Amino acid sequence: PRALSCNTCGGSFADKQAHRDHFKSEWHRHNLSLKLEHRPPVDERTFCEEVALAEA
Repeated sequence: PRALSCNTCGGSFADKQAHRDHFKSEWHRHNLSLKLEHRPPVDERTFCEEVALAEA
């Protein structure tokens, strides 16, 4: 079977549902915004840290 991944975020997913859910996630949308600004994507851990800092 072919690996499920996101070319924008670099994430890999165990199954089709996780893959579909990823495309609806804030992390994916954030990386799409970065891509439009010609900036590199952030990994999920960095994204979560940025969100935590913004909410603090």
